[in-house]
Amino acid sequence: MAPSYETLYSDYWDGKLSCSKLAKKHNVHVNTIKKWIKDYKMPTRGKSESAKLWMATERKRKVVVKKERPMYKDYETLFNHYWKENLCMSEIADLYGIKTATVQYWLDILKITRRSISESKKGKKTKYVYTVNKIAVRCAWCDKVFDMWPYRVRSTKFFYCSKDCRRQHWSKTHVGENSFNWKGGQWTRNCRVRESRQYIIARKNIKARDNWTCQLCGSKKNIVAHHIITVKKDPTKIYDENNLISLCDDCHRHKLYMHEEEYEQVLTDIVAKTVNCWNPLRDTTQQHG
Repeated sequence: MAPSYETLYSDYWDGKLSCSKLAKKHNVHVNTIKKWIKDYKMPTRGKSESAKLWMATERKRKVVVKKERPMYKDYETLFNHYWKENLCMSEIADLYGIKTATVQYWLDILKITRRSISESKKGKKTKYVYTVNKIAVRCAWCDKVFDMWPYRVRSTKFFYCSKDCRRQHWSKTHVGENSFNWKGGQWTRNCRVRESRQYIIARKNIKARDNWTCQLCGSKKNIVAHHIITVKKDPTKIYDENNLISLCDDCHRHKLYMHEEEYEQVLTDIVAKTVNCWNPLRDTTQQHG
């Protein structure tokens, strides 16, 4: 509901209320107030008068509070804290709730000379005081008595005064079934088989059969004998020459490593072609025979 002309006129001119304040008073939009003023053909204030009125109200609204200068920015206060009370920069920062870099900055701005490292350490107690004492233990290898922290004593069974003592003790005690990697003697059996004369002759025959060349890339460097079906899968085929093929060290390590099953068929076909190929010496031997 629109107010009367006299009410709107008194609020606008006598009360010096702006359109936005009138809108808040009557709980309407600003454009509605402007429309009422236009409908009543009421004279309006100019831009200069509105600006002066706004500036006057802003000055009344703003209350200027003069901030006090912090105490750490005062020369005498900071000098007394730092030199007379012998406080460090971190302690001064904790006193005023600021950062240590701020105290350092104001020491430089106020040109207060700072202490050297040796002067700052004078009269200062160590921060870390060890209340737990070490325990005397005996080395398991050389019987030397030395000190050790209690948590180390609880976590280990044998104690060593040096790495050499630990290495020599382990070389004598952690052998065979006492070793961490003991697998029932499988490693020793494999070593015996691979060092046997039959296995060495089989490898030489395979390399000679393949003309000392890699059957995958054709290289003649670092030729090794590879088991197509691994010994772990079928131990009976360790000496089988049809299960062996010549490969270079790069193909054996990088191509076939962890991919032996994928190359089984390919390598089997290569061996089959090599063994069953036509030999020109057969006919000549039969003719001479």
